Amino acid sequence: PAIATIPASNIAVNSATLNANVSGLTGIGHGYNFEFGTSPAFGQTTVVQAPQNGTVTAFAGNLSPNTLYYFRAVLQSPNCQTVYGQILTFTTGAVPPVAISVTTLPATAVTQNNATLNGTLATNNVPNVLRWFEWGPTTALGASTLNQPGTDGGFSEPIGGLLPNTTYYFRAAAQGMNTPPFFGAPSSFTTP
Repeated sequence: PAIATIPASNIAVNSATLNANVSGLTGIGHGYNFEFGTSPAFGQTTVVQAPQNGTVTAFAGNLSPNTLYYFRAVLQSPNCQTVYGQILTFTTGAVPPVAISVTTLPATAVTQNNATLNGTLATNNVPNVLRWFEWGPTTALGASTLNQPGTDGGFSEPIGGLLPNTTYYFRAAAQGMNTPPFFGAPSSFTTP
């Protein structure tokens, strides 16, 4: 019997399907698997399976993103003879960037004691995004509005209890599930 390694398929960020063609197979007791790794020395193997003539596959998981992998098919005969396919390579996919874009816009409706803080949000399909504003009378901010569900587009929050003739600093902020917080550039306004 013979085995020929053919290109990998279903290549993802952390996995791939390894493929081979088996021919000349007769009788029982044969097994096939794949050797794979980040160098031609491989280092990892898939589970041994019973082959048939034609295309055979195996799943390789727990791979590193954006990494070159080497692999080859291996066929064992019942008489302990081992046949190897040629070595091929594939590169796993890159992790898509997770970036939430937040922009701080000028405050509106500014009075002696109140103001409306404004911003825009682009979630880039990140799930479960929360957005808020951080604000205060110094650049250290110190206060924040309540977290609200965030969707793409503009958003505003009124704040109160401000002092007249005082400069306040603020910035828009957002965070998705399993992401760090993202912040808009700081801005300021002065109450009359």
